[in-house]
Amino acid sequence: DQKTAAQEVGSKINMASPILESFGNARTVRNDNSSRFGKFMKVQFTEQGFLVGAFTVKYLLEKSRIVTASTNERVYHAFYLLVQGADAAKYNLKPAETYHTNAGSCVNIPG
Repeated sequence: DQKTAAQEVGSKINMASPILESFGNARTVRNDNSSRFGKFMKVQFTEQGFLVGAFTVKYLLEKSRIVTASTNERVYHAFYLLVQGADAAKYNLKPAETYHTNAGSCVNIPG
């Protein structure tokens, strides 16, 4: 039924948000999960008003954070999740402390 299908699409859109945020959020001295990006979502509906899909455009507002961080800050969360993840060894990734992005001396993500 269309209503159930629309609810499933809505659920998938909501589940994608944390993944997108890990590529655009970083730790700052004021906020542990500060958004450093913007996103625009174009939502698609049928003529009957049922949700059928969405397209997200994302852009970084603070590109300098990709390579540097101030003391007690981190670059984007995705970097730390990648080097601490289950596949880190598979891709020969080193601990976060060994990369230039350790400038903020704050590499651990709790949880």
